[in-house]
Amino acid sequence: MTQTIKCEVCGFDNPSGSFYCGRCGNEVAGADEIASTSIINAPVQGDRRQVTVMFADVSGFTALNDAAKTPVEVENVVRLINALLSELSEAIYEYDGYIDKYIGDEIMALFGAPTAHENDPELALRAALSMMERLDNFNENPPMPLKATLGVHIGINTGTVIAGMVGTDRKRSYTVIGDAVNVAARLEGASIRGQIFVNEDTYNLTNRLFVFEEVEPIKVKGKPEPLKIYELKAARDLSQTQRGLTGMEAPLIGREYETQILVNACQKLYEAQGSIVVVTGDAGLGKSRLVAESMRQVGSDNGEEQATPLWLFGRGLSYRQSFQNRLFVDILYSYLELPENADDTLVKLRLEAMGEELFGERRIEIIPYLATMLGVKLDGDSDADLPLNDPQILQQRIFLAMGEWVEVLAAQQPLTLVFEDLHWADPSSVALIEYLFTLTIYNPILMICVTRLERDTTFWKIKAKSVQEYTDNFTELTLWPLTDEESRQVIKHLLKIEPMPEAIEHLLLNRAEGNPLFLEEVLRSLIEEGAIEHTNGHWEITRAATEIEIPNTLQGVLTARIDRLDEDVKRVLQVSAVIGRVFPRFILEPIVNDPEVLERALEQLE
Repeated sequence: MTQTIKCEVCGFDNPSGSFYCGRCGNEVAGADEIASTSIINAPVQGDRRQVTVMFADVSGFTALNDAAKTPVEVENVVRLINALLSELSEAIYEYDGYIDKYIGDEIMALFGAPTAHENDPELALRAALSMMERLDNFNENPPMPLKATLGVHIGINTGTVIAGMVGTDRKRSYTVIGDAVNVAARLEGASIRGQIFVNEDTYNLTNRLFVFEEVEPIKVKGKPEPLKIYELKAARDLSQTQRGLTGMEAPLIGREYETQILVNACQKLYEAQGSIVVVTGDAGLGKSRLVAESMRQVGSDNGEEQATPLWLFGRGLSYRQSFQNRLFVDILYSYLELPENADDTLVKLRLEAMGEELFGERRIEIIPYLATMLGVKLDGDSDADLPLNDPQILQQRIFLAMGEWVEVLAAQQPLTLVFEDLHWADPSSVALIEYLFTLTIYNPILMICVTRLERDTTFWKIKAKSVQEYTDNFTELTLWPLTDEESRQVIKHLLKIEPMPEAIEHLLLNRAEGNPLFLEEVLRSLIEEGAIEHTNGHWEITRAATEIEIPNTLQGVLTARIDRLDEDVKRVLQVSAVIGRVFPRFILEPIVNDPEVLERALEQLE
């Protein structure tokens, strides 16, 4: 077994013999010797990546500090600032951010370094809103009396930086360098207590997820033009958000077979047959679009004599993996028609009304467990018998209650449960999904599970086992990239330009490589650059475009995927990128100088 050394900065397990951490570049304590002369084992001193930088400054501590005269008062100020910084930092950790440094009563945090996520700008904004909520709670229940409430103001900027270990032999630390850092600091300086300012790039990447208000541009030293900035106000309801190009729409192309499989599975519900369909594929290949199209077709084909099908949705999110049963909270909220941030009173009223309607006198046996899952306490003593002191038994009872609830719904009308982004699902939700799989054998329940081709996730292990256990009612649909001809059809429907210039078409096909999301985002970039414009009710090619940078919207997707690779495989990818986009294998072999690593790299990069 290979010996490893854990990095003290990011926790990554490095192979023995590494001088520097393969993830963040930190010097590895106790490293012995370079394991090989291969360039693959050479330390990476830094890398260029897109990062969202946050500066958060606390308001009100200067006055407290100035007022502190005695040693006890000074000590209390230090205790207070540490308590608040700890609370604010938890919001950053909650959304998988990295705290770069504390500067007095200011926090600098990174989203996208040392580890990238495909939605780092979103995570940064959700963390900022969470910080505001935590600050309100802190002011309501401070660890010691406050003469005046404390505040916070935040600046957030997304841009390209150089990330790595910076400093001298005596003291080095992981950080990022670049204009994006300076702009984030300027935005924080321009904001006032209670405000969250973001730059235009962050706004463009997240405006479908959050509510913003444009504010007066600010002049920044070193910038020829004033910066356009936006104030973050709130998060939108996730159920109301959607991805795609505004004003441009294409039918679902190249997925006719998969759509028919899903439609057939829905129709079997009317024959009292349940089934499980797992939809797999890489990011951007149209898994959610496939489900939506199948739902549309089932709705349009539904006759008046047939019961209306019920579709309920749960969705895994990268920042929800620590929440128990989170996907089923979504399912219940979907059924009860509750907004994302519904207050406890409304949740209880809807639950109690549902219990009366579906279970009658037996509601006392079911509803308290569903309420526990939703995190609310019912009025009266209806939940007095809950085994709160035994989490394992409580979870089993919740499973049974959810099972009964699902069976009752399925007896009333055809029921389809859709679980999206299961690669991000919390383990308890996956365990409950596995339990509900058993109900599809004897009940008209269709379970559609959507996930990426990531084999190290909790759900993937359940999927692999279920293929063997549910041979009669289990189907797996894997989506692959579109062919060039299918991609041309998508372009034709989106732009409606005849004839399409060959150079533009080649550029789109070459960059997207059959991925519908990538195709849309490359188109968006060409539109934003002015190469394609909408005039007189139709799209026109206004200037030649021979090359295009990878759109910001895709940078996170690609970087996150690269960061999940083994470190030696990632190094092979970096070396390959220097050589070129396409090249013979024999050029890479002597550079890697390790056949085993090369084979593993080619396998992971397929």
